[in-house]
Amino acid sequence: MTNEIIYSIENLRVEVGVGGGTIPIVDGVSLYIRQSEALGLVGESGAGKSILAMAMIGMPPQPNGRIAGGRVSFHGLDMLNRREARAVVGKRIGFIFEDPAASLDPCYTIGAQIIETIVAHEDIHKAAARERALELLSLVGIADPPSAYTAYPHQFSGGMQQRAMFAIALSCRPEFLIGDNPTSALDVTIQAQILRLINDLRKRLGLTVFWITNNFGVVAKLCDRVAVMYAGTILEIGKVRDVLRNPVHPYTRRLLASSGIPSARSGPSLAARAGAVSANGEVGCRFATQCPTVMTTCSAAPIAMSDLGAGHLTRCLLVSKAS
Repeated sequence: MTNEIIYSIENLRVEVGVGGGTIPIVDGVSLYIRQSEALGLVGESGAGKSILAMAMIGMPPQPNGRIAGGRVSFHGLDMLNRREARAVVGKRIGFIFEDPAASLDPCYTIGAQIIETIVAHEDIHKAAARERALELLSLVGIADPPSAYTAYPHQFSGGMQQRAMFAIALSCRPEFLIGDNPTSALDVTIQAQILRLINDLRKRLGLTVFWITNNFGVVAKLCDRVAVMYAGTILEIGKVRDVLRNPVHPYTRRLLASSGIPSARSGPSLAARAGAVSANGEVGCRFATQCPTVMTTCSAAPIAMSDLGAGHLTRCLLVSKAS
């Protein structure tokens, strides 16, 4: 792994219009990803993880969403510029969606869908594209590539469909891969196979990975660092081993307790209320209404990240007070 930062997100804000106002779905998120590392983004459903992923490639939520501020760059390219983003998404950046059944076109064979991506981004003969498609199907662990090439999505199991999505995402030999919760619908056996596949591809292809999930177990198996997202904001970020062994933010501790992963500092299981954003204009910690250690100052003003050392950061006044 090198120290070069290839993807940078600075103070990103994404809003969705509701009625006569707006709701900040992503609110002031800043992240970076270094070459060849895997960064995990974990949080409950409704936290804004998928919206963040789409904004990273310059696509605000439709029909009434907009990127309201911030910067996103990939190797210096402005990913909020539609033309610059289109030049690299699908080619240098691969994207794997959560539901392969909804993402694959039922009217076309798997092979045709892989070739479509290759031809769209490269000046290549169809015969050469077909050969690459067969190689990709083999690369992602499909036993009979020629049969898979001529098959339709409905003829595949969920795990096979997800492998086909991986083949499409890797079809133009990208250096950066975004996975939007792509193993959530798979059983644990297939999920483990997919995670082994990704780890293998990282080593063989030198991939940099941004992996979105609500499962700390997936993060532990795949990622080098992890960011914890709640209600549109990042509450904690650090190396996986540091966050798992010493979760600092009360929300991280609760999320870990709910996942069943033991840690030195864990809290009670999460309450039923999810971490969705609201239009109430909170200025402090959005977890304050559920936090067992909340203070009056937690809702008084925006809370900055506190640096715990070794790249471990958290957005919590308890840490600031202790230091």
